[in-house]
Amino acid sequence: LGANLRRQRRHWSLSQEALAHRVGLSPRYVAGIERGERNLTLDTLDEVAGHLGLDPVELISGTLRDELPEEQDGPVMRKPVGRRVVPRPYPE
Repeated sequence: LGANLRRQRRHWSLSQEALAHRVGLSPRYVAGIERGERNLTLDTLDEVAGHLGLDPVELISGTLRDELPEEQDGPVMRKPVGRRVVPRPYPE
């Protein structure tokens, strides 16, 4: 996934910073994804692909899109790092 994201970003001649700004992530997080050091949740993958005008399957499979869609107005992703799942107590 990270290599495919990097290929698409370079195909569009975007810097990591520009891509990060478009999808609402930090440049450091994008770099970690591209290097395979960070994993995306399915929700984050869907959000990133949507901001890039891609279907998540296209991003996973490495299909390149020639045209970069216009930047979307809308809510920027919340910080995906540091999300915690609070365990629910088991019913007694």
